[in-house]
Amino acid sequence: MAPVVRPEETAVFERLRGVAYALSDRVEIVELDEDFGSAIRVVSSLKRLADQIRTIRRALRGADAAFVFMPSFRAVAAALLCRAAGIPFAVYLGTRWRDTSRVRARLTGWRARLLPLYSWIAGALEGWTMAAAGARLVTGPALRSAYAHLPGPTVETPPVVDFDLAQLDAVLAESGERRAGESGAPTLLYLGALMPGKNVDLIIGAVARLRATHPRARLIVVGAGPELERLRALAKSRLGENEDCRFEGYVGDPIQKLRFYSRADLLVLASASEGFPRVIYEALASGVPVVSTELPGFADNLPGGSLELVARPDEMELAEGIRNALQPERRKTMLRLGRLAARGALSRDSGAVATALLGDLLL
Repeated sequence: MAPVVRPEETAVFERLRGVAYALSDRVEIVELDEDFGSAIRVVSSLKRLADQIRTIRRALRGADAAFVFMPSFRAVAAALLCRAAGIPFAVYLGTRWRDTSRVRARLTGWRARLLPLYSWIAGALEGWTMAAAGARLVTGPALRSAYAHLPGPTVETPPVVDFDLAQLDAVLAESGERRAGESGAPTLLYLGALMPGKNVDLIIGAVARLRATHPRARLIVVGAGPELERLRALAKSRLGENEDCRFEGYVGDPIQKLRFYSRADLLVLASASEGFPRVIYEALASGVPVVSTELPGFADNLPGGSLELVARPDEMELAEGIRNALQPERRKTMLRLGRLAARGALSRDSGAVATALLGDLLL
């Protein structure tokens, strides 16, 4: 079996590697380079795609089955190669391609006129890949309903997150009771890549505006990426040179990551286009409410009212969303609705679902 995964699918990658359970020596993980640039460079993108196709082709030689992560053009290429070689494959789809691709965030200005064409192409390629697959893993009832009519199983899966709830509870007990932003000093957390489309600059701006009502608000940024130095400079100009904005870098140790959740009052996200971020499940399970831009798939994965959603990526709206989420009654509602749903999802073993589905393909 040769799963094709993206580097940002770290939870999937670590789970399949054997962090959560032993990995069979018959499973090969195929890592593909990711493009973190903000510009659309057609020639370099096509060259990178060609290199990735060659990597996938080599990995599929002698494979019994493949597990392909959508959505991306390389996933479509992997599906085509599987069909050509007669290799059965399963597909994982977390959210609709036309709603989540980073290309959407890059189509600004005059390029925005290309959005309808891009959405049509993405929808057509997603539909073909899902139909060609022998089995499908999807998140949320909407995707299950959309593809349940296709031949072969379409299984709704819990989020593919390598998250130990017992370990989380031990860290929370060690940290003591969290008090939400007392004396105007909430601790806000961003956890993710520092790259275009994540809009971490808007989060920094929102914290600066939040200080009109919460003068000692602070931001902790956990992650790495090409935007790091620009964001450091922006934080220095908007928030000052003290400890009010700390950049912690990439954190791979699960215990250390859990400790960041245990110290935070809110998780804040401002992506312009994305699938359902796994950090939302992690934060809610940790008792940390979430403020985020509203993106497709949110309503299908969590009950209404469990997140403080902002209509568009704008620092003023984001600051207002943070203020709302810090209100005691609103915070209680978010935690009551979100924590139960997140812990319920994380208590199921998504890896076991995927393994069983691949096993069925080989019968």
